[in-house]
Amino acid sequence: MKRKSINIILSLIFIFIVAISFLPAGCISVLNYTMESSDYFNINSVNHKGYFMAPENTLAAYRMSVAKGFNMVECDVRFTKDGVPVLLHDSSVDRTSDGEGDILDLTYDEVKEFDFGSWKGIEYVGEKIPTFEEFMNLCRDLSIRPYVEIKYASGDEQIQQLLYLAMRYGMIDKVTWISFDIEYLKSVLKYCSFARLGYIVRSITQEECETIKEISLYNNAFFDCKYQNLDSAAIEMCMQNNIPVEVWTINKEKDIINLDPYVSGVSSDMLHAGRILFDRIMNG
Repeated sequence: MKRKSINIILSLIFIFIVAISFLPAGCISVLNYTMESSDYFNINSVNHKGYFMAPENTLAAYRMSVAKGFNMVECDVRFTKDGVPVLLHDSSVDRTSDGEGDILDLTYDEVKEFDFGSWKGIEYVGEKIPTFEEFMNLCRDLSIRPYVEIKYASGDEQIQQLLYLAMRYGMIDKVTWISFDIEYLKSVLKYCSFARLGYIVRSITQEECETIKEISLYNNAFFDCKYQNLDSAAIEMCMQNNIPVEVWTINKEKDIINLDPYVSGVSSDMLHAGRILFDRIMNG
């Protein structure tokens, strides 16, 4: 009888081990949760313009984001004179390249000849401005979830172009579209009803709460607020209106640790908010 019980126990252990071997990777990570995981905490941890040590808004910066543990990144999108969407924060190329001029006055063939890396370091000499298509391709290959800030678009046709490229690379359900311009977000929603939308604001007011309701038809919109301007009154306002809140841009650990628990996302140049909060809880 005793031997029979032992055999039953051994059989159950064998079945359990076999069952685990067939679980998808995501399930195994729950059983064997380590700090190697990119999902450390229940908060969106977004790397702002790619990792700060590399030239911003370049493919090199986003590769470094992944190497540093991020799987969410923010980029800025503008269009060239001939309508090619590229990654660029400023309206001109002056600050981040060896060229000059407003992006709207330059063709893609012209702007792709500029060096967008040498200002950051000799190791980045020759880094080119990425097209939005190249960025989507990289995000797909590296399993990155992009936050795409639409800086400027001349109309619905260019918004549709961005959506088409996201769809072409299988990223349409992974992109979060953000902008200071509510009209751009309305345009995204017009062509993609399930899109996740972030309305960027410097501060949250009741007027802004009414504005964001224009794009929150499916409860898929949130405020992306400047961190320094987010106070308890603004949090209360968002809670009353059932509007989620993420913040930009935090680069001090203590500010992440002291975040209001209602905040659901953090953009940073170098800090992984989820990792910091996870460490805080695990280490007491």
